[in-house]
Amino acid sequence: MKSKEKKGKVLVKIFLILLIAVTIFVAVFLYFRNSVYEHIYTATKAIVLTKINDCVNLSCADYLNKYEYDKFVNLKTDDAGNVILMESKSLNISVVSRELGIVCQKNIDESMPKELIFSSGSFFDRILFSSTGEEVIVPLSITANVFTDIKNVFIATGINQTKHSIYIQVSVDAEVIQPLIGETFKFSTALLIAENIIVGKVPEVFVDSVDGLEYLDLIP
Repeated sequence: MKSKEKKGKVLVKIFLILLIAVTIFVAVFLYFRNSVYEHIYTATKAIVLTKINDCVNLSCADYLNKYEYDKFVNLKTDDAGNVILMESKSLNISVVSRELGIVCQKNIDESMPKELIFSSGSFFDRILFSSTGEEVIVPLSITANVFTDIKNVFIATGINQTKHSIYIQVSVDAEVIQPLIGETFKFSTALLIAENIIVGKVPEVFVDSVDGLEYLDLIP
């Protein structure tokens, strides 16, 4: 009888030891996995967004101060010099917007890294062990999509003076796939392509389409 009780106690002790060991293993595994995930995620996000920012800025540089305002807007005035019609040359703006989007897409596709290299020590501590341990190569797959949109901004700058600014909004959705991570990073910036100070009264609406059927209210 006593031997059965003793045997039962031994089995309970073994079970408890195994349970504690498994708990410790799972805790360490989850901590290490979360640490690795956080480190890879932070590094990937910083690198991808920096690359996208550099590519977009490089692409936009060729379009700064390249066009005159009248390439995109047709102004008609009366005998007193007041603007009676503001009409967007939407086809010209769309062409420039599309060209910029294609250039941005090409530069981004060509510059995105295919892999990231970490030191194994950095997974434990990014400060103390950032340069220790073996190199760990993490494959990286990035699919970036570039979208462009036109923004017209009207701001009163003085008595009978209105500043009209035309922007191309460049937005990028970058889908990143790598071990432990599947995320979409978003980036957006606005490029000023033309602006003008309109002196005198402005019309109540701005014709903002190729067919003349879309309007932007200038006076609330």
